[in-house]
Amino acid sequence: NSTDNEQGILDTSSDISDPESNTDNVSTEKNSLQIQKSGYIRSALLCASLACDIALNKKKRAQIFLGSSILPTTTLAAGFLLASSANYYLSIHLEEEDQNLSSENAKRTSFFLFLFSLVNVITYFTTGVPFMGMGALAIHTHTLLVGLNGWFKGIATPNAALSVSIILQQVKEGSKNMLRNLFPSSSFDSCVLSIASVSALVQCFGLIQQLMIGATSRMNTMLTYAFLAKNILDLGVLSTLQILSVKERNQWSTILLNGVVSICSAAVAGATILESMVAKAALPPFSSIYFALALFCGFKSIDGLNKKMNERKPTLQT
Repeated sequence: NSTDNEQGILDTSSDISDPESNTDNVSTEKNSLQIQKSGYIRSALLCASLACDIALNKKKRAQIFLGSSILPTTTLAAGFLLASSANYYLSIHLEEEDQNLSSENAKRTSFFLFLFSLVNVITYFTTGVPFMGMGALAIHTHTLLVGLNGWFKGIATPNAALSVSIILQQVKEGSKNMLRNLFPSSSFDSCVLSIASVSALVQCFGLIQQLMIGATSRMNTMLTYAFLAKNILDLGVLSTLQILSVKERNQWSTILLNGVVSICSAAVAGATILESMVAKAALPPFSSIYFALALFCGFKSIDGLNKKMNERKPTLQT
């Protein structure tokens, strides 16, 4: 009987300790996600500073670009601005989705932010052209680590340690899902985003082919890498917008992301048309896709904002 009593006491004490252990685990997880959120916000501000630097620093542009700088400047600034908004999107997403990074759109956005920064870091060491100095390298390295860490948190499971096999499996599944999204459903929204995603993917292949051929100046190679990074991020953001649920499409994070995609697409389309007019050259086929995407995402952003305002009206009246 005494042994049974002792066992009962041990069982009771273990039952009491388990909730405390669970509470500690939850607290640790929340702290970890809060640190991740701060990382996203820092990356958003740093990428925005790069966009402002390339757009406003005339002296640096004159050193980097040879000839007309309208399209390169616009494309690079749009890429940095899109990276900034994607980071901020994920920081808001953590609040809206109750501290969760395991959703498909969060994992995909984090992974493509990692790829965007990885290509920019590779550019720095491959071309030997210190594009925008050591500060840009530090910013891209920080964004690379934040994106990779966010993706790791998204694919991690509580019952299994993260391993190479799990990582490769997640990459394989994510690639399959993304390629599946390139084939649109019957909805108009899906068709527009699919066409834009295919356009970004085709441009990625074209830029990779240019890099493989080589035989260009180091500065042109650097710009090709930078354009590749921007199109990779385009592909990630567009595929993310395509898989959002009806609820997620009216969230503040999505409204912001649609708005920035619209602004960036309109800027690139306008710069492409302007440079073609100056050079008296044929208009590239992708410019019309950028223009259509700008109109589509702009409408989605305004529509989502209008729905948010309508949701607040009853609360304000009360």
